[in-house]
Amino acid sequence: AQEPVLGADLPGLLSFDRTQSPELRAMQAEADAAAQRVGPAGALPDPVLRVELMNINNYGTDASPSLLPTKVGETKYTLMQSLPLWGKRDLKRDAASADARQADARSEAAWAELAARIKATYAEYYRAAGNERLSTEVLSLMARLEQVSQARYAGGLAGQSDAIRAQLEQTAMRAELIALDGEKRQIRARLNALLARDSAAPLADPLALRPVPPVTTSDAASLAERARSRNPLIQAELARVAAAQKNRDLTQRNRYPDLTVGVSPSQMGSRITTWGVMVEMNIPLQQESRRSQEREAEAMVAAARSRTACLSQQL
Repeated sequence: AQEPVLGADLPGLLSFDRTQSPELRAMQAEADAAAQRVGPAGALPDPVLRVELMNINNYGTDASPSLLPTKVGETKYTLMQSLPLWGKRDLKRDAASADARQADARSEAAWAELAARIKATYAEYYRAAGNERLSTEVLSLMARLEQVSQARYAGGLAGQSDAIRAQLEQTAMRAELIALDGEKRQIRARLNALLARDSAAPLADPLALRPVPPVTTSDAASLAERARSRNPLIQAELARVAAAQKNRDLTQRNRYPDLTVGVSPSQMGSRITTWGVMVEMNIPLQQESRRSQEREAEAMVAAARSRTACLSQQL
């Protein structure tokens, strides 16, 4: 069977735009990027290898210093690994997951808004095409009436005024068809713009509207609650609240130090002679700075909650 031409039905337009819209593709790419940040957020930092060449002049016995490990007094290798403690890695992973959910929800919200605009424009396109079709039928009817009036006038059964009125009606219908054609061209250009196509790209005349989905309830409060539970913008703001809460908890955990552990073999000549271990931790002395960061995190949580409440109220 031959595939329907683009523009003949609404599902075809929606399917085309979902795969071709550059705005939607950009938001989907941002959502994919946010999803890829979840794994690295909870991973351990890369280990650090330090090589120290000590006594490179061998107590002044060599004429020229050397940088070869076997020709210096001692070479010390230190392999260090940072260990974020107190659940900081889990909090970072949870915050990144919330950001990914927010990006997904914003992508769905962008698609919902774009689809709504396409549906409304397509309804206007259907109306303009239907008016043009009806006006063409009326023009054809007036042409037949003119022929009948002329035949009756030729037979002496009616006056010439009937034929003249039929001609005037045809002239008015042709002017209306010109206006309808201009309106349809404008709507077609807007629809092509929503589809990210050239404004002059061809679109088939619409054949039918999509059936309106049935409303399961007539209670306004139930409809509002249903919208709040399913609206992607609300879901995006809830994910923003979750991310802000995780970042707040992470900021509070920064009061406690992190550890860095390491092992240090020492080489003299061509063999390892001694081994050592090391433990390092940061000392959180800048309390005023951390308190400011904590207050900032609390303010971000409050802002996210207020933004969610505002959007819910508007909805």
